[in-house]
Amino acid sequence: MRWRRQDGSYVWVESRSSVLTEGEDRGCILSVARDISERKALEARLQQAQRLEAIGLLAGGIAHDFNNVVGVVTGFADLLQQRDDLDPTVRQALDAMAAPRGAPRG
Repeated sequence: MRWRRQDGSYVWVESRSSVLTEGEDRGCILSVARDISERKALEARLQQAQRLEAIGLLAGGIAHDFNNVVGVVTGFADLLQQRDDLDPTVRQALDAMAAPRGAPRG
């Protein structure tokens, strides 16, 4: 549970209680509370790391699938470039697709 301190800050605690009896009419409750704030903080960091890992795996899978589609498109573009009867406008578009990134297109 979370307790509020006198200064207004909060602390996470784990509490355990036991009833101790001395006969029928007498008894007491023994309660021990332990500060687990550091453990809670570590658990939160672990959960954040797991979320980031899941996002990274998802992004990697999407990139892989996208790369597969791009490979098919560029493969067909390479096959089309080998044809001799292409319209010059189509050939220019295919040449632009085949140019490496950052290379001047002209």
